Formats: sequence, C-alpha cells, structure tokens
Amino acid sequence: MPANSADCRERAQRCAKLAAAAATPELAAVLSDIAQKWAVLAGELDRTDRALAPWQMPPAKTLLTPASSSWPGLARLSPIVIPAKAGIQ
Repeated sequence: MPANSADCRERAQRCAKLAAAAATPELAAVLSDIAQKWAVLAGELDRTDRALAPWQMPPAKTLLTPASSSWPGLARLSPIVIPAKAGIQ
C-alpha cells in the first residue's frame, strides 16, 4: 500500500510508461486504466490530508523538545539521563 500521494503518482507514472511500451493494445488499455486509478487515488489522498490538517497533532518529537516554540506554555524539560549499568552498552 502506498504511503502517500507522491507514491501513488510514482505508480501512476510507472503504469503509464508500461502502457506506452505494452506489446498489445489490450495490455496498454489495462495499464492506462490502472495509471488513471493511481492518479485519482493521489488526488483523493491530497484532499483528505488537507481536510484533516486542522486536526493533526504536531509530531511527537515537537511535543517533547525543550522550550518548544510551538507550545509556548510548555515548561522547559530536562533531559532524562539513564546511567549505563556495568557490562551493558
């Protein structure tokens, strides 16, 4: 399964290239249809991402960074240091 719309677009381009080089018109038609479906899926993923953007949480690393500028009320965090035990690296 593709991870994002860019992956879908890459698959659409690959199918279109394969369709252009297909040995038969039937195969070219099938590959062109698949390329179109990948392109449509890419557009749907883009629209979904834009619709969900206002409700997205910042990445976890943003929440855990000291003095994060995106969360001005967040108290400064001290790094947690875990001492190494003998023989463990």
